[in-house]
Amino acid sequence: MAEQTKASGSNSDVFQAKLMEMVAAAWTTQTLYVAAKLGVPELLAAGPLHDGELAQATGANVRSLARLMRALVALEICIIGPDGKYQLTALGSYLRRDVPGSVRGMALHWGGQLWEMWGHLLDSVMTGRNARSGEDPSAVFASFMGDSEQAAIFNQAMVNITEAVAETVLRAYDFGGIARAVDVGGGYGAMLCAVLRAYPAMRGVLFDLPQVIPGARKYLDDGGVLPRCELIEGSFFDRVPGPANACILKSIIHDWPDDRSVEILHNCAMAVNPARGKVLLVEHVMPARIEPTAAHRRAVHGDLNMMVATGGCERTEEEFKALFERAGLRLNRIVPTDSGYCVIEAVGA
Repeated sequence: MAEQTKASGSNSDVFQAKLMEMVAAAWTTQTLYVAAKLGVPELLAAGPLHDGELAQATGANVRSLARLMRALVALEICIIGPDGKYQLTALGSYLRRDVPGSVRGMALHWGGQLWEMWGHLLDSVMTGRNARSGEDPSAVFASFMGDSEQAAIFNQAMVNITEAVAETVLRAYDFGGIARAVDVGGGYGAMLCAVLRAYPAMRGVLFDLPQVIPGARKYLDDGGVLPRCELIEGSFFDRVPGPANACILKSIIHDWPDDRSVEILHNCAMAVNPARGKVLLVEHVMPARIEPTAAHRRAVHGDLNMMVATGGCERTEEEFKALFERAGLRLNRIVPTDSGYCVIEAVGA
């Protein structure tokens, strides 16, 4: 009996510690956000520095910055040498602004724009509305784009995600035979850029709101594909420019409730060749049954994020089928990738 009690107590300690780690997990979001906001990774990339030097460069309080740096050491973002100077780790280098695979934009987006929204999760669960009291997602995106600094953070965050996913998409899905592809709501065009670089004979269209186009032009030019691109301004609720062999929508449909998603998909269906055209969604597919795995935790995390941020959702295979049918399309196949995203291929019904 004594051994059973001891074992039970041990399990209790483990469960308590695990839950406490979950409860307090938000500290990592803000720690990384502040580090990125202050430019600590860029400063350390130039060479090791003492906390006093970092404080002077960032304008921060010396003692408080030293405490932040201690947290960054615990998170493996940097290490502290025998001389007391901080050095950036390989992991921490991905918080830098312009390194391939950077997640700086995501750190700023999650710690800034999304941080406040997640404070309204209870309201969203109780009311079914997003954090902005059920405003149409268009208003949410308009608020992101209304401030030039916040718009740059948001668009760079989307680039960070897409660049990380694009290579896995290209390994899994064959875009051969597509002569003209339209990246619908493609932001700066990270997905289109990756596809065009992999398929030199293809031509592309970047279609998004007017305020996004200048950033997209620079990104596509830097990527070496601008000569094969046409940049068109507009809203995917009004139309999608055609004719096209394929419409590519990376993380678009999950932003919107069903009726609005059907509008977007219908306009895509009108833009592609009805006999051979494809509508390609790059999205997560919500499992029909949730298990306590890392992949499923990412799925439900993304789903809750859509709920509070825009009022959208991640969808199951059956839910995608239903959307396509309402838009005059038919789910043809779902191609999984190593990143957890899927290429969801729809064709004419």
